[in-house]
Amino acid sequence: MVVGPHPTIPGNFIFRATNNGRTPAEFISGSAAHIYVDRPEDLPVPPVYSTPFERPKNPLLIQSDSFEIYPPAGIRPEEIERQFWFDEKNQILNPNHILIFYGRIVYDDMFDRDRPGYIPHETRWCFACFEIGKRFITTGPGEYNRYT
Repeated sequence: MVVGPHPTIPGNFIFRATNNGRTPAEFISGSAAHIYVDRPEDLPVPPVYSTPFERPKNPLLIQSDSFEIYPPAGIRPEEIERQFWFDEKNQILNPNHILIFYGRIVYDDMFDRDRPGYIPHETRWCFACFEIGKRFITTGPGEYNRYT
């Protein structure tokens, strides 16, 4: 999973998942969310993956194939920041909160999925957004950044 600037929309960012394995993979499900925390270590463990994202148009990915997690326009951290500046009681949130993007993808290894005892694979990611979207850094507890 990588995050980078949108190629044509300044200020927007794209989260891209790529099959870096040697065998084809079939997308099963995915979840992506964002949250504000005081420190990345404050993220809930185990992670809560309750925000599914749309299935890619082509769920079968061969080596080096990729797809975008969010809509084609990507995400704009500034808009998320404005949206969450006030909590449900209309009180200003702590300005030191860190915007975190996290998620997971569950997929099948096309060559192994028929063997007895097979369990689908999973890739998890967690990025902290700094300087209102100018910088993303991998962060969070180990449960947020692993793959099987």
